[in-house]
Amino acid sequence: MAWKGTVVTSDVEGNYITSTDLTNYGVNMTDITDAQKAMHIADVESEIERLTGDQFYLSSGVTKYFDGSGKDMMFFRPVTNLRLRNLTSACVWNRVTASVTTALVEITDFIVSESDESLQRVDGGIWPKSVQNIRVIGDWGWIACPEPIRWCAALMIALKVDPNFKGLHVDSHLSWPHLSITRVTTGKRIAPITGVPNIDRILWKYRRSSGFMAAP
Repeated sequence: MAWKGTVVTSDVEGNYITSTDLTNYGVNMTDITDAQKAMHIADVESEIERLTGDQFYLSSGVTKYFDGSGKDMMFFRPVTNLRLRNLTSACVWNRVTASVTTALVEITDFIVSESDESLQRVDGGIWPKSVQNIRVIGDWGWIACPEPIRWCAALMIALKVDPNFKGLHVDSHLSWPHLSITRVTTGKRIAPITGVPNIDRILWKYRRSSGFMAAP
């Protein structure tokens, strides 16, 4: 007796979108291997982060080092421009070259800016000016990926892999005018980075001041 089984399609997951999401959006992924799906998802998510200067998922308990500003305010540059969502500790990192030892001076009196992109000391002190001498441990990035960013990732992948792509299949209550996209790239553009006006329009809304998107 022969058994007939159902082929189980694997779900390739990214930080913003999965291959199942893409199929549900109407993107033809039939002839694309899981490895190719993973590559396209990773490439597009990296491109979105580069163009907006932001990260739309949460990295928890991550240690990052920054340059001390010599002032009471320190911005999270140039190492990263991510948002600090939850702070564990902030320390001044002093290197003693002669004995090849390190010492940490923990700072406890500071506030995180409303934009979650800087720390300000409120104890009358400053962040000593140096290179990579401030250690910050915390959770970075967005707590959850916004739906327009998810759709944007789907749009970008669709244009890469589906030559017959006409538009995304989305629920009617989620169907915004600027998310109905085709390959037409003429007309007035906002931040012409990707070359597709509707994608650029979405990314432009989520750009950060430290991102690399061009001015319109």
